[in-house]
Amino acid sequence: MKNKIKALFKLNFVRGIGILTPFLMTGLFIIYKCSPYFDKYFIKPSAKNYGVIAINLIEIHALYASGDEWKRVKKQALNNIKYCKTYEETLPYIKDALKFAGGKHSFIMEKMSESSGKSSPSFPEISCANNILHINLPAFSGGVDDCQKYKDIIEKALLNETYKNVIIDLRENSGGDMGPMISGLSPLIEDGYLMSFVMKDSSEHKVYLKDGVVIGAGSEVKVVLRKNINVEKIAILISNQTASSGEITALAFDGINNSKIIGKKSAGFTTSNNSIKLYDGVTMIITSSKLKTRNGKILDNDPIIPHLESDSSYNDAIGWFNEN
Repeated sequence: MKNKIKALFKLNFVRGIGILTPFLMTGLFIIYKCSPYFDKYFIKPSAKNYGVIAINLIEIHALYASGDEWKRVKKQALNNIKYCKTYEETLPYIKDALKFAGGKHSFIMEKMSESSGKSSPSFPEISCANNILHINLPAFSGGVDDCQKYKDIIEKALLNETYKNVIIDLRENSGGDMGPMISGLSPLIEDGYLMSFVMKDSSEHKVYLKDGVVIGAGSEVKVVLRKNINVEKIAILISNQTASSGEITALAFDGINNSKIIGKKSAGFTTSNNSIKLYDGVTMIITSSKLKTRNGKILDNDPIIPHLESDSSYNDAIGWFNEN
């Protein structure tokens, strides 16, 4: 009897394995095929698959990856990639597809050699004279500690200096991480809705300021003491070098009554990007959304038009401060 039970158990076990095997194999195949789209690689991809994955990721994320023209560009890229033998050979075709699907704000950031090292980030420069606090905000990209330092320099000046008017100087700010930029300036901005990123399916990803921290975009930094301050006027200086997160920081003051944007129209990189790393460390910076301001204006790599166009924005800001 025991032997019959054992034999029956083994038979059912084998049958069970036989039934489950196709499902397991299918599951493993799906994981293998889909995992690269979640930045997971279980097997080193061939050059062809490397390129195919990149093109598919562009199609998933890129703002302009739709329509008949995109289908033509994609087909051509995939046709060229299938003859590539190395990852490097695929890059020109990936770049061409990315340029079309992501526009001017998208690019490939190739893997850096270990010997090249990392450059030190630039931090805000502060000066205060004649009742004017001048905050010069450079482009910024850095780690957690650098983000905190960047934000703290701005916030400390706003909370501890004595002044009536503020100049926020973004003329040389080409972008980077908007989180510490706007959080640092948060004493000048009320908590609440800041802006939205509008995806290609027209859905919106909203960005808020909560307790002085930017929620929904950029790096979140610590704000120990949340305090809003009142000033007479805020001048935001921009130029044709003001781009990307520099432009978004300027637009954080959109709709604030005592603020004015002064200078030349900005560079026109008013979209949001995703950063997606490929198998070998090459990173695709893919434009994925348009920008919607607090007042509802949609910007699609359009420049910011200053309220006061000026060739001498600093002097014109001083002039505006002195107006009654």
